[in-house]
Amino acid sequence: MLVGTLVYYLTLLFWRRRTLVFLDIACVNQVDEYAKSEALVSMGAFLKHSKTLVVLWDATFVKRLWCVFEMAGFLQSRGPDASRGLEVCPVFAGPALLSGTFGLCVMLLIFSSSQAVIVPWEFWGGLALCALTFPCLTCLAYVVLIHCRSIDVVQQQVRCFTIGNASSYCCASNHIDPSTGERMVCDRLIIERCIAAWFGSPEQFEETVRGKLLAHLVYQLANCTFPYWRVVQATSPALWFKLELYNPAFVVLFILETIVYWLLLLPSVALVMFRLIYCARNLCQSTFTQVLLSTGLVAVAALLFGAFFFAETMLLPQLIGDKHTSNWILLATMSMVTIALWRCMPPIHQSDSPQAAGQESP
Repeated sequence: MLVGTLVYYLTLLFWRRRTLVFLDIACVNQVDEYAKSEALVSMGAFLKHSKTLVVLWDATFVKRLWCVFEMAGFLQSRGPDASRGLEVCPVFAGPALLSGTFGLCVMLLIFSSSQAVIVPWEFWGGLALCALTFPCLTCLAYVVLIHCRSIDVVQQQVRCFTIGNASSYCCASNHIDPSTGERMVCDRLIIERCIAAWFGSPEQFEETVRGKLLAHLVYQLANCTFPYWRVVQATSPALWFKLELYNPAFVVLFILETIVYWLLLLPSVALVMFRLIYCARNLCQSTFTQVLLSTGLVAVAALLFGAFFFAETMLLPQLIGDKHTSNWILLATMSMVTIALWRCMPPIHQSDSPQAAGQESP
């Protein structure tokens, strides 16, 4: 368990991917104003020749003209297949998953070290495991709840988007560089020229933002923030914990239990909980009631997990009389359930009218 935790975080921190990335603030010259202007005018070429556009999204994204322009320009340059290369990743997702993984690691390490008191994966051990996980999952559920509420806010903002109301750093700084005191080139003028060249008119650009961009943005935020393999990665401590309990005499049983819990049960519960949180996102308005709602939703997840745990450890073995057979039945059942949830569940789309969107969260 400890080795798996160390390897995971060392790999996460020091592994270097062999992928070329164009990061505008790092690749565009921020000192030479002429070179910066040339880069801004040529941004269309960078967007057109990029395989993927990764948007690090936060609540201010749709208020910034440059960010909206880049995303709309990418969609415009790719045509109907643009959504395949567009990835919207909320900035909270990384810290949330990382903290969730870390909390799960700590919890399982504590649980593993208490084997003298609690026998792993017995009934009361499972209850203790749920109790240790509860505070961490409540915090995570609250963050996801705020994210789901922000999707409604995004729809309101994008439906009201205009070029004139969008902000730009140069205009906000009165075209004076705060660090040097020198005059800055107005990015807004360059962007407006590009908009006229790419979209034909500001009105056509705004229509693209309110239509195509809004649809892609909502779809990504509502359906792609926590994809299957990202959930599997976040719950990988469950695999390390099972490896620590490995017994060569029960290889088949070990493999079945690992697959069922790590690859099937945990991702399925995560998806169900995300949909429940999304459906309940506007039930509460104050922070206190939202925390209570998050606690209740985590309790539902604990009941689902506990019910499965009870069926796997006690109910099915008693009914069938054979542990291996009951695990094969669970594997087949959970495989069908997981496939149905992750492949057949209808995706979340934007609301049909501005009135359908919720109020902005405090």
